[in-house]
Amino acid sequence: MSQKEINIEVTENDILKSRNNPTKCPVSRAISRKLDETLSDVEVVGDYVYIWDEWDHPSVKFEIDKVVVDLINRWQELGESQEEISPFEFKIKKRK
Repeated sequence: MSQKEINIEVTENDILKSRNNPTKCPVSRAISRKLDETLSDVEVVGDYVYIWDEWDHPSVKFEIDKVVVDLINRWQELGESQEEISPFEFKIKKRK
């Protein structure tokens, strides 16, 4: 794994928290936890993850795998009736 790749693990706890409060998907929660960022500062848009700074500017940008983007989209579309997902891992790549 290169320095610019970060391994992210979505845990059962991330999934349960997102079911109880579906405003953020488990992927955002896992990224927030791994990068030690506030959940509200993590935003997944399309194929990218943005980490917002205190001046509301994206301070860091990561590229996220298409499979994970599809999972996030399904999660958002299903709302209250989220399908069962299991813990999984994925990588994000730091962009310049």
